[in-house]
Amino acid sequence: MDLNTNIKSVVAVTLLTAIISPVLAYILVCAVDQKGYARIVGYAGINILVGIIIFVMNIKRGKHLYNKEFWRYAFGFNVPLLAYYLSQVIFNQSDRIMISHITGTSDAAMYGVAYNLATILTFILNAINGSYVPWLYGKIKDHKAEENKTISLILTVLMGLMILCVIWYAPEIIIVMAGKNYEAAIYVVAPVAMSLLLLFYCQFFINVEFYYEEKGMLVYGSVGAALLNVVLNAVLIPAFGFVAAGYTTFISYIVFALSNFYTMRLVLKKKKLPDNMYNYKALLIIFILFMLSGFLGVILYAHLIARVMITLIVFMLLVLNRNKFIEALEKIKGR
Repeated sequence: MDLNTNIKSVVAVTLLTAIISPVLAYILVCAVDQKGYARIVGYAGINILVGIIIFVMNIKRGKHLYNKEFWRYAFGFNVPLLAYYLSQVIFNQSDRIMISHITGTSDAAMYGVAYNLATILTFILNAINGSYVPWLYGKIKDHKAEENKTISLILTVLMGLMILCVIWYAPEIIIVMAGKNYEAAIYVVAPVAMSLLLLFYCQFFINVEFYYEEKGMLVYGSVGAALLNVVLNAVLIPAFGFVAAGYTTFISYIVFALSNFYTMRLVLKKKKLPDNMYNYKALLIIFILFMLSGFLGVILYAHLIARVMITLIVFMLLVLNRNKFIEALEKIKGR
């Protein structure tokens, strides 16, 4: 398969879905009385339609609807992961449900706006991972996994910088998106957006677990982190309000990332393989710097000019080092 074509297809489908879904949901919400159902149909309808189209295309390309060996493998691989996928739903929805029951629907709406903004880059994360995984698996197969050290760090920096842009300019974005009535929601954006980089780390480790078809510990880790999120919400939301839910999400994703890090290393040890795919020390340093930068942005929320000046300085540094990022992306595309 031509990976360049594959990358473009993944990015195109992801972007179109990410753009069309909220637009359709907004149109339906404005057009009908059942606002909740309209929003569900808007988001789910597009995903279902895209899924059906991709399914039909794959069936036509494969020329066979049923292959016993493939079906058995697919069920054997995915059925044990149902608990993992369910835990992700809990991660995404439990905060708002619990806020609604504990402090009220207005706070839940406030949190929802901030959460949607903080996770707006999820589609980019998925597109990057969709293009990166075939490259990574090819390197593992060719016994060149150590080449991933540099690539993974550059991708992490790129993802981190995009997330920081959302964190640093959350006040302005939220006012444009939802108006000044939702201004209090800005303090939820930072911890939830930071969780997105932790999810990016999780994908690094989960990709290796999937390659070696080791899924058991992933399920335990994801369910445990989701339950921890629920427990922390029950304790902290009544005491500190809806903003606490952002930090419970952040803490839960730290646990989830550590769980997958530990599991991946166990898998490599079990397979008697070298643990040379990631520079763990550098990943940790990047995350600490990212976290400090994120909270610096929160401290500077009242000082737009300072935020803009710092952003321009960082942008100039990126331009000066642009060749390193371009080279890394070309390596992935050229696999």
